[in-house]
Amino acid sequence: MKITEKIVRDIISSYNHLYDDIPPIDYIIIGRTKDVTTSPATVVNIDDEYALFINTDDYIFSEDILVPIILHEMVHYYLLLNGKQAKGDEQHNEIFQEKAREIEKETGIDGINSGCNHVQANLRYKNKRFAVIILKKYDTNTLNITLIPDKRFNYWAKYLKLHYKELGFDTYDVFRTNKQVFGQINSFSDGYDLLCESFALDEHENVFCK
Repeated sequence: MKITEKIVRDIISSYNHLYDDIPPIDYIIIGRTKDVTTSPATVVNIDDEYALFINTDDYIFSEDILVPIILHEMVHYYLLLNGKQAKGDEQHNEIFQEKAREIEKETGIDGINSGCNHVQANLRYKNKRFAVIILKKYDTNTLNITLIPDKRFNYWAKYLKLHYKELGFDTYDVFRTNKQVFGQINSFSDGYDLLCESFALDEHENVFCK
């Protein structure tokens, strides 16, 4: 799917009544997100003007994925305009989730609020492959997940085969993927509590993040 500014603005216009008809966002920027975000999309406030970045540099979008991602970012934009947007790790707080759930209910579109859903599971990276390490502990019912560079796959596959038990884990898995790691969590968690997510994309992986 080739994403254009018109496509994005048409999606926003179609659902804007659910956001109290907020003013049109100032800028839609497709691609060219390297210095702004590694996420699929983000809304940025620059000198009291707002820009929605759609990261086509790193991701491949289909319409059923693009729509909930845009509606997710519109919640951020709505809260920014109303002075209710939290910062940092709190940006998806209860205020955000309440509005996102409201939009999901009104539209019947899943994936606006949650990160671990079919949207993340089916969103694909462009030209990137990663290795995912999953480590389980039965006694504490916890799960460790770490995303590492693909070139480190062989090293960690061999290392964990030899040492995962002495490191205190009961089972392990290492696999390659070009999907968002979030999409893999449900397949492997089996009711386990997620102890940590470590997305170290350099040579200094925090693999175990206990």
